[in-house]
Amino acid sequence: MIIKYINAFLEYLVWLLPIGIIALLRFKLTSKNGKINGIQSIVVSSILTGVSVTIKNFLILQSPLKLENAILIGNLCIFFSYLFILISIIQIKREITEKITIPKRIYFYSLLLLLPPFLALINKNYILALDLFIYYAIIVILLSSVGTIYLLIRERTFYRSLSLGFFSLSVSLDYLLKAFSSFYNISFLQELKFFSFLLRGISSTILFITFLKAVINASAKKEEEITISSSLNFINNFLRAGLIWTIIFSLVTFIAFSYFNKSIKELNNNFQYELTLNTKNIEDKFINLIEKISKELRSLGEDENIIFLNEKGKKALVSYYLRNDGIIASITRMNKEGKIIFTYPYTQNKGFPTFIYHEPLFYKGVFSGSLAVLFKDTPLLNIILKTESLRGEINLITDSKGNIIIASKKELLFKNVKDIIKEWGRVFLVRTPLKIAGNISYIYSIAPYKTFINEIIYKLSPMILFIILLILSIVTYMVHLTGVYYKEWEELKSIAINQYSSSLTLSDKLSRLVEFFSTTDIEQNTTEFYRRLLNYTLSIIKNAIGGIVVIKENNRFSIKAQVGDCDNELIEEILSHPTMIPNIIKAEDAKNYSLLHVPYIVDNNYYGALILFYSSQEYSTEDIEIAKSISNLVSAHIKNRLLTDSLKKAEEKIMYMISEFSKIDISLEDEEFFKGILNVGRSLIPHADAGSIIIKHGDYYKYEDSFGYNKEILHNIILNDDTIYKPKENKAHIVKDIVSFNNTLPSHLREQFNLAGSEKIKQTLVAPIFINNEYFGGIFFDSFSEKEVFKREDFKIAEALSKLSTAFIESKLAYDKLNKLQSFDKAGISLYRNITLSSKKDEIIKHVYEILKELYEDLDYVGILEKEKKDFKFHLYNGYYMDSTSFRNEEGIILKTLEDKVSQISDEEVSVYTNVTNFPIFYIRFNTIKKFEDEERAFFERYGRYVANLFQMVTSHQRAKELLLGYMLSITRAIESKDPYTKGHSERVTFLSLFIGEKLQLDKESLQKIMMAGLLHDVGKIGVPEEILNKKGKLTEEEFEIIVKEHPTIGEEIILPLDPEIARIVRHHHEKWDGTGYPDGLSGEDIPLLSRIIAIADVFDALTSDRPYRKAYELEKAIEIMMEESGKKLDPYITNIFISNISTNLIDSLKNIDIISISEKYFD
Repeated sequence: MIIKYINAFLEYLVWLLPIGIIALLRFKLTSKNGKINGIQSIVVSSILTGVSVTIKNFLILQSPLKLENAILIGNLCIFFSYLFILISIIQIKREITEKITIPKRIYFYSLLLLLPPFLALINKNYILALDLFIYYAIIVILLSSVGTIYLLIRERTFYRSLSLGFFSLSVSLDYLLKAFSSFYNISFLQELKFFSFLLRGISSTILFITFLKAVINASAKKEEEITISSSLNFINNFLRAGLIWTIIFSLVTFIAFSYFNKSIKELNNNFQYELTLNTKNIEDKFINLIEKISKELRSLGEDENIIFLNEKGKKALVSYYLRNDGIIASITRMNKEGKIIFTYPYTQNKGFPTFIYHEPLFYKGVFSGSLAVLFKDTPLLNIILKTESLRGEINLITDSKGNIIIASKKELLFKNVKDIIKEWGRVFLVRTPLKIAGNISYIYSIAPYKTFINEIIYKLSPMILFIILLILSIVTYMVHLTGVYYKEWEELKSIAINQYSSSLTLSDKLSRLVEFFSTTDIEQNTTEFYRRLLNYTLSIIKNAIGGIVVIKENNRFSIKAQVGDCDNELIEEILSHPTMIPNIIKAEDAKNYSLLHVPYIVDNNYYGALILFYSSQEYSTEDIEIAKSISNLVSAHIKNRLLTDSLKKAEEKIMYMISEFSKIDISLEDEEFFKGILNVGRSLIPHADAGSIIIKHGDYYKYEDSFGYNKEILHNIILNDDTIYKPKENKAHIVKDIVSFNNTLPSHLREQFNLAGSEKIKQTLVAPIFINNEYFGGIFFDSFSEKEVFKREDFKIAEALSKLSTAFIESKLAYDKLNKLQSFDKAGISLYRNITLSSKKDEIIKHVYEILKELYEDLDYVGILEKEKKDFKFHLYNGYYMDSTSFRNEEGIILKTLEDKVSQISDEEVSVYTNVTNFPIFYIRFNTIKKFEDEERAFFERYGRYVANLFQMVTSHQRAKELLLGYMLSITRAIESKDPYTKGHSERVTFLSLFIGEKLQLDKESLQKIMMAGLLHDVGKIGVPEEILNKKGKLTEEEFEIIVKEHPTIGEEIILPLDPEIARIVRHHHEKWDGTGYPDGLSGEDIPLLSRIIAIADVFDALTSDRPYRKAYELEKAIEIMMEESGKKLDPYITNIFISNISTNLIDSLKNIDIISISEKYFD
């Protein structure tokens, strides 16, 4: 605990002393220049920092906040206080004209110190990261401020620099140890952190004493007019402002925060107590009410009349309701199965939450049912409303899942309490369980947080008013203090002004001279400019009696201005023998004149001079200083003119280049584009005698355009990587050995180059073109002269042309690549078009070939390898015919793919391992040798898997279809094997049902359902004994119940796990139009349509087939019977459709039904 308080004291020391150091250095600077910028910000920072440190110490020592949060808030306050120090340094720097150079290593160290907060951010410790960022910002402001003002006073000594270095090191060490002790919770690091903070306090004290001593010692020197008393007076005033008032305001802040913290804790406890008390009161009232009702219901339950519920019992229940009409809404008697046998009064309360209490009834120890009362909401709401004591408070009762069943506001009913809390945001909440008869509900008392805030404002309004008055007093004090400081600074200012008065005259003249040049237009007529300059010079150099300005133009010297008394013979001599004058030259006794030569030197070249003539009066030292300034200023003016002229010429070239480039379109063909590029280069680089552009096309290089050569010969030359000249650097440069390189080429190429005219080349300006670090060609400007003809601007033009060409090629390559990728995507999408699960293998392989043929014109054929038991079969297609053969081991690349289970790609073949068991290899062959890019390889891998999976899906679908049909036929034949008279019955019913469905124009899906339901409609008979199925004569009533009424429901139970909709059709195929059918007695259109269709087909087949108890009816008789049943047992509309379409062909078809062929028609 002692260490904490020592640490709190050190906080004041390490944060306030640096501000004192800056104040001392500000005083020192003022003694030099008489200015007072930034002092107010320094004093404000001092007071705010003291208050901020007090807040930080209070939060760490007394607040309930976590330590890391308290430190973060405290450091944030200090950061805002130190911003005023930063403002003061900015204000101070404005009064200094000289530039301060900060060593680059300082920036490097600053970046290194940023590592800890970034590490915390990576580790997702956001609080620590923010704290370290703030601390980093504070020490950067601190060190940069102290260092900057120290550099500004320009009074460096070894001991001061050492003290400042020690201070900077301790601050950095403190920051690093703070970071590492936060990362690693090791006691050793925590101790080191404390000692580093102590070391920082010591270094701050040493630095403060060092600069305090410097200020006092400087005041004691006789040559400075600032006295020791002035220094001590300043120090006394700063201590009073920065220390005494810091202590006062910090103490007030501490008291205010303590009171504020205590008040919030008390108010928080009061809220929690009120809400807890409310939930307890609600619980007690509810339990009392329930216990009262429970006791009364138990008493009623002892009455045998109520147990047996005779009239007396009912009257007793009605009487009880009337006695408790204000509390309960109804009373109900339930039997032991939980069914209501009596309720009074009868109500239909749907969709509202309430409380229902059940009391079990026992008669002679045996459970006999229960009595239940339904509570009215009014008494329950009264319990809630009477306990809401806080403003905005609501009380709720929820079920065990949090759903609100009782609330004072109806709009809250049915909602979940979590949604209410989420909607309200921050709240005070107390929850109490309500246990009644083994069931658990919950009582909630909720108060909005804004009620708590309002109470805080109400109770702490005196303290808030006090803080406002405190802020006003600080502002008033600052105004007073500023007045005191301004008085002292004005005294210092007057002293500094007196010290500088001696140099004012020269400074004024030089500043006027600078002003003359700053207001001169660079494009002003040169003669007018030099005339004005000479007049202006003679107006400030009073001793000179005349002067001339000599300027070099077009390699000749001429007089641009002449004023006053000058020796004309001497002027002629100067013009006839001009010599470079590197410095100011004073020539004595030149024909009774004294001359002062002021040369104009630009880049070590002599451009003329200003020559001043003096009589017998000697020129002064001041004249020499003015002459030096004129020399520098005019030299700079001439240089600016030269640059302006150069820029104008460059601008003309740039405008031409922009004009020509605007004509060049990226969408042009290669030849046209590069022709435009070379034309631009030829116009802008007129020194080139010839030029060419060569570009890479696949594995070879070809000339796109040229000038100065025999194009017919040059453009027929084809080069490769072994014969092309490749520059060593990717920038414009001069090459002088192109001809030597050409001489190393094979004889036929050497001869072609010579015939084209390349042997005349002496030097070449090369602008290489690189794409993705690969040499892709270049632009060549050739000169047949050995002189250095190419200028610096030619290099820039060549590089610009190279960059534009690079952009063009990259755009073309990107566009081609994008097209190829889009083609790949389209190929993937197109694969699934026109292909269904019923498609044949040959159709798929042909479809794949057509898609790939659009991408690759040189495609030879495609194939898929299919596994068949112990062997493989190869399906191949080449655009003309399909070949399905056994796999041969001599197919090298395919065999390797099978063995390695890895795709193989060669120059002509692609063998993709698909990882699909039945179709492991997808194969492509091309007619030509190819080089595949990474995107193409990825496409082949992906596409091969798509094709194999498609084959697998189609094969699996075909097998599944065969298995399903076989399953249905097996079940059908198993049933029919028990009854030889019904052999083929299910197949015929299916055929007839499909015939009717087609006449009704049903969709394909409905026809599929008819087929499955038709085959399985009698599956329920599988459990009927054979003796009943084959019985001759009429069935008994019991047998009829077994064979007829049960088999549809048994069939439904069997099919239901496979397909609920088919099961429903089977269940109702014996329902009749008039409602006399079974099992559910449905009638009319309540019977499913497909069930009605199967019923008609079933009746027709039954009438036209032999039965154990009768022979088959003739067709006419069967039709007559069905007409009689139409509208009774059968759907009249469907029956009419069926009968009207019966033909001899239909009857003949029933004799030879191929159900497999039929299934392929409807399940294609």
